[in-house]
Amino acid sequence: MPIADDLVPVLKKLRLSGVLATLDLRTKEAVDESLSHSEFLFRLCTDEVERREAKQLDLRMRRASF
Repeated sequence: MPIADDLVPVLKKLRLSGVLATLDLRTKEAVDESLSHSEFLFRLCTDEVERREAKQLDLRMRRASF
């Protein structure tokens, strides 16, 4: 069983759906661009931060009734 299959339940439990959503894309980029482990991890974490910020903005907009 590939490591990604084992990783999915862990990411869900940690509530890292931004990582889960972009894992395949970032893995392909890492291979294609020969990224270091730290650059790969940075990109995954950045995806999660961006997802959370967008979610918070959406929530604030809905509460403000815009």
